[in-house]
Amino acid sequence: MTTCHLLALPQELLLDIFQRLDYADLARSKRVSKQFNKIAECIPLTSYTFKIDHVNHSAWKFISYIIRNPDVGKQLKQFRVEWHRRIATDKRTWTEQWKWSPGDLELLEIIKENTLEAEIFGSALWEVIEDGINSEALLPLLLYYTENLESLDLGDVQLHLIICELDMQRHLIEAMVHLFGGEYSNYDDPDPYGTYPIVYQVPGDIPSALWVQIYSLSEDKEDYLPGLKNLKRLRHGLDDETRCTIYTWGWQAYFLPYLLLLPQLEELEVNGFSTQAMTNSILQEDLEVFEDRKSNIKRLVMHDGRMLDGDFELIASITEKLERVSIEINLDKMPAHLLFYDSNRIVESFLKHNEKLTLDDIKVDGESGSEIQAQSGTVTL
Repeated sequence: MTTCHLLALPQELLLDIFQRLDYADLARSKRVSKQFNKIAECIPLTSYTFKIDHVNHSAWKFISYIIRNPDVGKQLKQFRVEWHRRIATDKRTWTEQWKWSPGDLELLEIIKENTLEAEIFGSALWEVIEDGINSEALLPLLLYYTENLESLDLGDVQLHLIICELDMQRHLIEAMVHLFGGEYSNYDDPDPYGTYPIVYQVPGDIPSALWVQIYSLSEDKEDYLPGLKNLKRLRHGLDDETRCTIYTWGWQAYFLPYLLLLPQLEELEVNGFSTQAMTNSILQEDLEVFEDRKSNIKRLVMHDGRMLDGDFELIASITEKLERVSIEINLDKMPAHLLFYDSNRIVESFLKHNEKLTLDDIKVDGESGSEIQAQSGTVTL
């Protein structure tokens, strides 16, 4: 049996092998020899999985690499997010604070000055990035470097920096003392169910929103972050088991219009979204800032929706190019007095604003538009 040392293989064959490796294995291969490093540098990094708050600090390491090698960010086409938040009752998940190197801090200071001057990022975001605890805050910075990104999967988002339940106050405070210092009494609340106010004390955490959501907001299509401007596919879900906030229904539907109006977006899949208090008045106010802007989206999936039919009507009003729509409304998450909604009203709204849509292109709670209209006695000509 003939054996061959890897270093003796032709460069073309090594390049083919390296292209089959994931990012972590490729990074390890680059450290083997100068030859391997040279070959690996020829391979564009077109996709990456970003692990938020993972104990191995991979998200922080990746951003450290990107700010030193900004051209790598331009190679990314597909980006996926995994969520590994700290669990209050499991100390093994309490990811330690990331310590930036002196070289990284110098680079970050330059980037910070440039982005603050251009009003791209605010000082609050930079405080969280420099603090090294909440790696979700790195997502806007990453989108600053990924101008050619086409597909973004935010995964099933975990809204809180520390995952807890209402009766986990003691564990939550222990985790906060471990991460942020101070005394237990600084956070203590005599109410055994006082977790809500404690959650709002977590530095760098926004209990009802994410940093990436905040920096997806733009009333002008030219002002989106570079990584959002060319995006064609976006998924934004929710890990429904990890919420512990006064905003009980899901991630805020306030952000939906901004996502729908991303300039090049063609496919949007969202779940776990909700209007606050289950009213449609908030979306009405949100949409007023967009005037006559319309979404370019062609395929829309809105599952586990916690909104009323009026909210879906408002969403339909900013679309005009849809070819397929799928909607599921989560009745289990809605108050009893709001359980009634009109599926046919939703169907008619999307048909009204999208001339390419047919009844069979629309589904609401698993039923096609044709089935819904047959049940209601409505006929669309």
